[in-house]
Amino acid sequence: MKRILFPILLFLLVLLFLSCDTTENTDTTDPNDLGGDPNIPLNTVGNKFTTSVNIMGIPDTTIKSTIEIIKNENGIITLKASADLTNAPGLSKINALIPANFKDVSGKINAEVKFKSTSAGIQDYFNKDQKIHTLVKYDCKVGDQYQLKKSDGAVITRTVKAVNDDFPYGPFLMAKTTLIEQDSRIPGVTKIMYRANSTYGLMYVEVLMEDGSFVGTRLFPEKY
Repeated sequence: MKRILFPILLFLLVLLFLSCDTTENTDTTDPNDLGGDPNIPLNTVGNKFTTSVNIMGIPDTTIKSTIEIIKNENGIITLKASADLTNAPGLSKINALIPANFKDVSGKINAEVKFKSTSAGIQDYFNKDQKIHTLVKYDCKVGDQYQLKKSDGAVITRTVKAVNDDFPYGPFLMAKTTLIEQDSRIPGVTKIMYRANSTYGLMYVEVLMEDGSFVGTRLFPEKY
């Protein structure tokens, strides 16, 4: 299996194309209700994020990206992200999926995206209707699902696959993470995996391609 690590911005934009098969969920609690404290260090305006970038197992320093929180409105955080993928042939397929309105005149990515982030979990707005959708709740258990029905009738389903799962994060840290899986109908993409915890937030995203290759990234916040 081949592994490709890429900037987190690609994950944010690829989510715009995702949809999943519907499955039964017997939990009567609305999976898209999220409480918690929005005033956590991770949400600090000005907080910047770095990524570990690698293409086909080889570090690639040609990919330049910046990610920064520019607004926090009671836990609704806006991230400004930019990246230049024009000199990364290994990412050409994913770059082609990104709509032109998320790029500048030179073809470089330049976008603002929103999340809801609190001490209780993370949500996003990346579906076609821009409805809030839970990515993770930190008190979840294996088998929990976060579903969202879109206006076209399709249901996006995210499923918790593991809790307190050890994951290498940085050169010396093994972090306890929650692993969430989302199926995909994007051509060429089989599924997307997320890892998060209550300290670092969203830590890792991995996209499994139909050819068996992996596309993923680790995300490191300056403040947490």
